[in-house]
Amino acid sequence: MAYTVKLLLAHEAKQVISTLWNNVFDSFSWKRYEWMYEQNPDGAATVCALYQTENGEIVGAATAFPRMLRSNGTPVPGAIAADFMITRNHRSAGPALTLQRGLVTQNASLGIQVTYGFPNTKSAPIVLRIGYLKAPGKHELSLPIRADNYVASRVRTVLIRWPLAATMNFALGLRPSFLMNRIISRLKTDTVNEVDERFDGLFKRISHEYILVGDKSTSFLKWRYINCPSTTYSFFIVSTGNNANIDGYIVYSIDGGTAYISDFAFDQDRISLNELLIEFANNQRKQKICYITTSLAASTDVLDHFLHTGFRDRGESKPLVLHFSPNSQISLDTLSNGSWYLTPGDND
Repeated sequence: MAYTVKLLLAHEAKQVISTLWNNVFDSFSWKRYEWMYEQNPDGAATVCALYQTENGEIVGAATAFPRMLRSNGTPVPGAIAADFMITRNHRSAGPALTLQRGLVTQNASLGIQVTYGFPNTKSAPIVLRIGYLKAPGKHELSLPIRADNYVASRVRTVLIRWPLAATMNFALGLRPSFLMNRIISRLKTDTVNEVDERFDGLFKRISHEYILVGDKSTSFLKWRYINCPSTTYSFFIVSTGNNANIDGYIVYSIDGGTAYISDFAFDQDRISLNELLIEFANNQRKQKICYITTSLAASTDVLDHFLHTGFRDRGESKPLVLHFSPNSQISLDTLSNGSWYLTPGDND
């Protein structure tokens, strides 16, 4: 059976994506489409559509969401490979390989230097066969900061539950790094729901420190977090002394008793990542939050900061795969030569 691929721009692909989405997944969201496909400040999405040559039936699609990356401060045009869909009757290696090859070829022709993604167990073997390279994957990290939910789920007697939770909360707060940070903290903190030029200033100061990091301009932060149609995000910001600049921030959302970190940045000449994480944890403890979690693909030195703060590493949940165009400024070897990280906000 023969297949043909075709490039579709975001405004041309609405019906294709909605039809496939309803066929492969569940209810299609027009709000998500407008936000992800059309409003991205790094550029509108492009779709590689797969057609059965004989009858012209649309049988699959894969999408590239533009994502500007930085390497030692230099812009590197990238794209997130996502929304990979093939109808049930065509789910074999042949159509999948044709579609994925079409996507990376399309991206290279559009000037994309790095196409990356976090494929599931079914998709990973396909993309590795067409030239994607595997890098250190996404780690699931969690930090318990209060015991209320844990105790409530295991102890039914209220008279026992409250004093037990209070004792465990007190013990969690006595961890040396948390205790010392409260005693000697030199940071000012705030929580905001808007971004301004201070966020641009911070990223301009730090982007050269990483061999790979997602661009964190105010236009990206507004689009990715403030304008997100499905999740409400907040920005926890820190500064040193009387400094009017922002020296670090964490982007997060709340679900029940858990705070999910979706992005972060910090000026290591002014604060450490450990300080930023501990300040955030102490702030969330006061808000009665019980856990902090995140998913992070990063160099060992960045991951170590989370582990030294007290986060538990539940292991690698998904691989990070990258496909480099012939003219790419970076390669897989680049990732072994310095600090880098990709956050949940760098995924789709």
